[in-house]
Amino acid sequence: MKDKISKIMNNKVKKVLIIVNIILIFGILEFYICRLIHFYRIENPKVNADISLADYITLDKNITVSGSGLYKKDDKYIFIGSDVNNYLYYSGILWRIIEVNDNSIKLITDDIQTSIFWGNDLNYNNSYIRGWLNPDSNINHTGIFYQNLNNPELYLNKSDFCYGKVSDASYNCEEKQNDYVGLLTINEYERARGKESYLNIGSYFWTINTSDDNIWYVLDTGELNDNAFTEQNYYSYGVRPVINLKKDINFISGDGSQSNPYIIDKNYSNLLSSKRVGEYVNYSGYNFRIIEKDNSNVKLALDGFIKNNDDNLSIIFSDNNPNFNIFDGIGYYLNNDFYNSLENKEYIVSSKWYTGVYVNDYTSVYNSFVDANVGLLKVGDFYINDYQNYYLINRNNTEDLTIYKIDADDKLYADLINSSAFVRPALVLRGDIVVTGEGTKNIPYIIGG
Repeated sequence: MKDKISKIMNNKVKKVLIIVNIILIFGILEFYICRLIHFYRIENPKVNADISLADYITLDKNITVSGSGLYKKDDKYIFIGSDVNNYLYYSGILWRIIEVNDNSIKLITDDIQTSIFWGNDLNYNNSYIRGWLNPDSNINHTGIFYQNLNNPELYLNKSDFCYGKVSDASYNCEEKQNDYVGLLTINEYERARGKESYLNIGSYFWTINTSDDNIWYVLDTGELNDNAFTEQNYYSYGVRPVINLKKDINFISGDGSQSNPYIIDKNYSNLLSSKRVGEYVNYSGYNFRIIEKDNSNVKLALDGFIKNNDDNLSIIFSDNNPNFNIFDGIGYYLNNDFYNSLENKEYIVSSKWYTGVYVNDYTSVYNSFVDANVGLLKVGDFYINDYQNYYLINRNNTEDLTIYKIDADDKLYADLINSSAFVRPALVLRGDIVVTGEGTKNIPYIIGG
């Protein structure tokens, strides 16, 4: 009888222990699940559908105190170092966020947009680069960059750009220019850690500052230099525009990484005319990049070179004529052999191709033109630096038989017209063409869908 009672009691104790253990396990699970949810909410706060981009970028979870990342410095949030998620996609262009301040979100293009000479004197206000960036109602063909942005009047703040002289001993912001578009300052470059930062892209590009007798620029190795003269002529370094977004611009999507940049504008139209400079279009089996929008039409440049079997086609510009035309040399080849190989020629618009001589003022290329179905890129066009060792359409003087190319350092180089180079054609398509796709390099817009 005692053994039976003892057995019953042992079973009850076991059941109680099992229940206690189950309760304990659930208690532990609940504790850690609550902690997990708590810390997840800290790291991934709920985003209001109407949150501004500035507020989203500067969430506490994004601030760092060491290494590469977003730093809070007084009243500014500044990206520093090389490994930073500060990519933003706007108006067909990939940008990097430099800082968030009281009034704006400052951006710089992730890559060079064109290459041109600085100008005839050191003053940034008088430079051809400022004219290429910003419109001037008194000068034709200015503001090429600004005017190709998507609704800049809605997205951009007009802001001060510090263009003053910088020596090894001092930096100041006493000389300012209030514009929609400018260039990077030396202070901003060095503040981000210079050659060890995301601002070092392995290419030559201008800064906005001068030294005592020259202009500062960034070398392809990332160092700063101000030796920009060669026999009294400027080199043509890359232009990386800087803009200031309005601080109340809404955040749509993205995490700031290169593969998933912040998005602030959307395009819902399926017409080619609505697409943006910098986006990609597949036409007649070729990938092109949009380089200009002219009224209702869209100018494209081949994303690469014409092929001869599997190799890039390399030909001379002409035997003895440095002027582009459809009856000789490369102009004849493009408007006959290449043109005849294209499909849906009814999409192509015969257009003006500006052939003016370029010495230092990019607006001089508009002084002459030819009409053709297929042309070449000119000095001052977007994305002439995407590829190297190919012809542009402009001469560098009227005396010798030379034509501009893009050299291996992304600079303009005048070479003999009978020196072989690759061929990167450009053409203009009607803007009323229906397209589908995403407009990226990997998923370009497709003509006709």
